[in-house]
Amino acid sequence: MHLTPQEMKKYEQALERQRKEIWEKSKKNRYKKTWYYSPPFYQRLGYRGRNWWRLNRKWIELLASIIVGISLYYLAIIE
Repeated sequence: MHLTPQEMKKYEQALERQRKEIWEKSKKNRYKKTWYYSPPFYQRLGYRGRNWWRLNRKWIELLASIIVGISLYYLAIIE
């Protein structure tokens, strides 16, 4: 591929413009990836918090098992 100097100049300008556009677009998403800009709790829960138990199922199972374990311990030892 052989380009004349004018074509080369146009090509370089187009590349630079594309690079700038991509940089500007990525600016919006750049900070969302860091913990400080992470979405708030209610947004992280999904659609209006309707499926929060599906998304956090392992934590709910852990809490439930701890509660059941404590109650069984209480019934077995203390009562």
